[in-house]
Amino acid sequence: MYRSAPGAPPRSPASPPLSPAAGPRGPVRRFRDLRIAGKVLVAVATAVVVAVAVGLLGLAKLSGSAATTQEMYDRQLVGTVEVEAMRSQLFLIRLAGTNYAVATDPATRQGYLDTRTTAYAGLDAAADRFLATAPDAASRDLVADIDTQMAAYRQGMVQLDALADAGDLVAWSVAREATISPIAKQVSADLDTLAGTTRDAAAAAAAASAAQYADTRLQMIVALVAGAVLALAAGLAVARLVTAGLRRVQHVTEGLAAGDLTRTAGVTSRDEVGRMGASLDQAVVELRTVMASVVSSADAVAASSEELSASSAQISASAEE
Repeated sequence: MYRSAPGAPPRSPASPPLSPAAGPRGPVRRFRDLRIAGKVLVAVATAVVVAVAVGLLGLAKLSGSAATTQEMYDRQLVGTVEVEAMRSQLFLIRLAGTNYAVATDPATRQGYLDTRTTAYAGLDAAADRFLATAPDAASRDLVADIDTQMAAYRQGMVQLDALADAGDLVAWSVAREATISPIAKQVSADLDTLAGTTRDAAAAAAAASAAQYADTRLQMIVALVAGAVLALAAGLAVARLVTAGLRRVQHVTEGLAAGDLTRTAGVTSRDEVGRMGASLDQAVVELRTVMASVVSSADAVAASSEELSASSAQISASAEE
């Protein structure tokens, strides 16, 4: 036995179909009104955007790490190599000067003189390459002091070469200890300081790189977690919107199966589920109207039948009289 809503006004078959309620269309409402495929695409697009964002963040941080590593090579590693190159050239200069003094063959002496000249040029070139690494002001001052000391060294070696040419090795040794050795010690001290400064800069750069790595790792973890939560929230929102409407439609269809015409879906979205719910509500209203008409007709037939029975009874009574 079908049940209709008490006191429900009859509806004609020509009544316009029900449609989802049209209210203000804010962002949430527009999302609810999207087709199911659109909702799914929104959830998928959210996950894609998160993946792209995390990837771009990782690439940006990798670029920064690569730049830091390149800077370590260009400044600290190359700088350390050039400092040691200057130290090596200073050693060759001092060794060639000593060998020049003790050599007796003119050709051999000329060879040592050429070696020393080449070492002078090598030291200057190494200093220029070091300056090309853009060191700090203190390091540039040390290189300038080395250049000044080496100019004095060259002038002192002119005097020592003259003593060596004269064969006066005693005077050569005295002059060497008085003029050349202090200069060489000062240059070596400057090189030691320069090497220490370069090592400190390399250690600072390594620490900065480690800190950058830790910061990058933290940012990527946060981005991954936030993105995963966002993508999950989007997926859950889509699932809840779809399943909520389907459950309301299911409630109405179960009522129809049980003969209950009083249930309505009341789904207000404009997606496929909302339109299906509106159509189902319209069908229930029309069916309820038809059933109300049938019940009304049945009542009229029953009343007429009772009147006919009463008339028949009167006729029978009259005939018997």
